[in-house]
Amino acid sequence: MHVGPAGAGAVAKLVNNATGLTTLILLSEVISAGVKAGIDHQTLLKVLQNGAYGQGAFLKHMLPNIAFKHAYDPPTFALALGRKDLALATAMARELNVPMPMVNLAEQAAVELMARGLGHIDSTSIFSLQEFRSGAKLHDDDAQEIQL
Repeated sequence: MHVGPAGAGAVAKLVNNATGLTTLILLSEVISAGVKAGIDHQTLLKVLQNGAYGQGAFLKHMLPNIAFKHAYDPPTFALALGRKDLALATAMARELNVPMPMVNLAEQAAVELMARGLGHIDSTSIFSLQEFRSGAKLHDDDAQEIQL
C-alpha cells in the first residue's frame, strides 16, 4: 500500500514493527500474571482472542470511531472503570511478584487523566493524552473538542 512520499514506507514499517514487538511485551506481562494467579496460558490466550482486543475492536472500531473523533462522551467504557481494573491488575501482579512495566505505564496515564477530572469519559481518551504530550494531531478534522 502506498503511504506517502519517499521515506514514508520506512516510517510505516517502524510503526508497525514497534507495535508488534511492544504488544508482545505487554502480552507476556499480562499472561504471566494470569498464569501465576492460577490460569493456564492456553486458557488466557482464548480469553484474549475472544475479547475486544482479540477481535480487533481497538484498531477496527475504537481508534477510528472513538479516539480519532474524540467521541468520549457518552463512554462505552469509562476511564474510571478502566483505571480501577488497571489498579487491580497491578496490585495482583505486585502480590505475585510479576513485573508489569507496560501495564504500570497504562495505569499512570489513567491516573493522570483522572487527576484532570476526566474519569467520566471513555477510557479510549488515554489516546488523546499521548496526542497532548507529543503535540501530534491524532484526530480527524471533524473530531469533537477535548480539553486535557
